[in-house]
Amino acid sequence: MTGHLDQRGFGITVPEGFIELPAEVDQEGFDRLQEVVAQRFGLAAGAEVTEQAALGFATMGALAAQQLAGFVAVAVYRSPDDAERLIMVWLTVTEMPSAHESPEVAVQGLVEAHRARGLSEPNKVRLTAGPAVVTVTEEPMLLHVGEQSAPVLRREVTAWAPDPFGTRVAVLSLATNSWPDWAHVCGLALGVFDSLDWAPASTGEEARLGAHP
Repeated sequence: MTGHLDQRGFGITVPEGFIELPAEVDQEGFDRLQEVVAQRFGLAAGAEVTEQAALGFATMGALAAQQLAGFVAVAVYRSPDDAERLIMVWLTVTEMPSAHESPEVAVQGLVEAHRARGLSEPNKVRLTAGPAVVTVTEEPMLLHVGEQSAPVLRREVTAWAPDPFGTRVAVLSLATNSWPDWAHVCGLALGVFDSLDWAPASTGEEARLGAHP
């Protein structure tokens, strides 16, 4: 079910099919994650493959939390071009503090910072919530299955959106190894980016994370 993710100061619409990956998980939480994985992917509850998938997702969530991601979720879709091909997509939502005079000033600073790093060409865009910068990065990786390995290309599209209050930049990313369906992932990302909405952040308010129906 499509849900709304509320983080301190902003929110987005989380597309249908995404499973939130917890930053920390106890046994009870791991059991719940296994139930969700089994239901979402049509696996047998309690089966070894279900447990291994849940363990992998829990590990992803923990690693993302170490990188200060506020929300991490994963979804698996069937390719619109080939029903036999699966697309796995990771959604990451975080923020970084900022003290900008206006969103336009912040966007220009983001463009200059990305160009200085030289990792990708920043593109200025206009979202419903205001101006933003979008970047695309690529990272060659090796996928290991048993003793076999195969090269894969991880692509990530990220929106850096400064708020109108001069306090923070929302960072929204979608990543995939499914390069044949990159155009479809970009379409999904644009929908997420354009769902961004702002709300004033109360001083000292804790982040509120979670997908709600």
